[in-house]
Amino acid sequence: MKNYLAFDKLREDGMNLLEKYSNLLDQDHHITFVGLVKTEHTLTIDSETFGNDVCYYLNLIIEILTSYEDLMDKEDQEMFDDICTISLQIDKLSDYKVGALIIHNKLPYQVMDIDFDDITLCLGNGEENEMWIEVNELN
Repeated sequence: MKNYLAFDKLREDGMNLLEKYSNLLDQDHHITFVGLVKTEHTLTIDSETFGNDVCYYLNLIIEILTSYEDLMDKEDQEMFDDICTISLQIDKLSDYKVGALIIHNKLPYQVMDIDFDDITLCLGNGEENEMWIEVNELN
């Protein structure tokens, strides 16, 4: 569930960008944008389909914004790049489960905790030593 909340934060950021550039959208993208705005009012964490809905909407937003990335100012382009990068990192981090055994740097570790806000894993080796690693450090 925590990964869906992280995806939802990215979806919100993407919607803000989409709204900012909504005057540039072609007819098809504008219709999709209007539909996305309507779904924001019905999207609820209590829904059984919350996770799937959030991921679907985020993918739609990224698809639309990709078409207009060259028209964005530099700061918004960087924000969009961050949305895309973090989305991929959260997806990769979602493959891991607390309690799972993994190999990192040719040594065995157990996943002790997952932080979707920082996009990190806490790994332990059965001793008191635990370490937090970023998803891009995983091999």
